Amino acid sequence: MAPEPISMSGASIEFRCLRCGECCRRLLIGSRLIRKGLPLFPDERGLFPGGLIKPGVGIGHPDKPDFRVISYQMTEMVCPHLDEGSCGIWEARPVVCRTYPYMPVITQGGYVTKEASLECTSLMMEAARRHGVFKIDEGSLEGELRALEKLSRITVEAVENLDEAWFYDLRGERWIRFERLRP
Repeated sequence: MAPEPISMSGASIEFRCLRCGECCRRLLIGSRLIRKGLPLFPDERGLFPGGLIKPGVGIGHPDKPDFRVISYQMTEMVCPHLDEGSCGIWEARPVVCRTYPYMPVITQGGYVTKEASLECTSLMMEAARRHGVFKIDEGSLEGELRALEKLSRITVEAVENLDEAWFYDLRGERWIRFERLRP
């Protein structure tokens, strides 16, 4: 399922990563139900020390032999590769880092779309300068959009298997069925 265009209006801006490292300092996302870390593809686990990696999303039932972990997560709030405000593995960074400032989002209708993070320092500065009204020139984000398409595949697979999707909660260190997380 292809992501929908970002829905911001006004003059187009060209996105420029400031390499400030702020997005590398807020990697854990939590609610009263679950805490999640930086999502990783299975082949990206080697980018981080093994003790910092836990499962992320699984399909099936965790107690069954056919259970498949389709993504993992890094467990720390601050990336261990953040070095003096910059990424120490920039060329090899995970797909989720390559998508930023975009993130895949599941809409209430169960569709996967994209959303720009206004926690991004570059976007916050632009929003302040333009009084909150702008849209991103997606031509300046070709690499990020390609990475987002890859990352969205995990989200789409979870959505397509909602009855069998499980998320690993870092707070309780246990699997939680996706259906328990729905409002």
